[in-house]
Amino acid sequence: MPNLSIMSNNEILKYLTELNRKTESEKASVSKLEDQVSNMTSEIVPAGIKDINKIIWPYVMSSGFMETSSTITTASKNMLVNQEAGFVVTKVIHQVFEKMGAGNYRWVDLQNEFVEGLYFNFSDPQSGRYFAQEPFSINHLGDGQFFTKLLGRPLILPNSAFNVEVINQGSSKNYFTNISFQGYKIRIEDAQDILGLTSQL
Repeated sequence: MPNLSIMSNNEILKYLTELNRKTESEKASVSKLEDQVSNMTSEIVPAGIKDINKIIWPYVMSSGFMETSSTITTASKNMLVNQEAGFVVTKVIHQVFEKMGAGNYRWVDLQNEFVEGLYFNFSDPQSGRYFAQEPFSINHLGDGQFFTKLLGRPLILPNSAFNVEVINQGSSKNYFTNISFQGYKIRIEDAQDILGLTSQL
């Protein structure tokens, strides 16, 4: 490195300009090598190893807050699964807020509180078939910390929908309820190709 203290301003500027040009040239060379290695990678991966994240990945769908009260006894929301992939539901959680006044809402901690008269159910809007014979009390539904696990794990096919319904059966309070479904999306048309390589546990 030259002694900058004995160089003129023009010499220093010329030196730094040349140094920057070399640095940019080296960066371009490294980037080109990275692209070459990336293109070579697919050729050296064994044919039996495939990325499962291309066909299955975590997913959450939420109903959004639905209002119920003594006058609004039922609220529902159709939730559409797009055509990209099917949705396997594994867990259900809730959030409930009580309206205390204009612009004033209170979060209801159902782990420590009991709410009377608030129920939910979900169904297949195409067939009208409910997933349960009777609505569930909202008190039996888990939250983000203690979620409700669905042992049946229903599969909602691509480009289909399911309906979430919140029902007020006698409560005089004004509630806003959000139901969230957690699980994973799965590209059904590609599943057999990759999951066929996975041993059954």
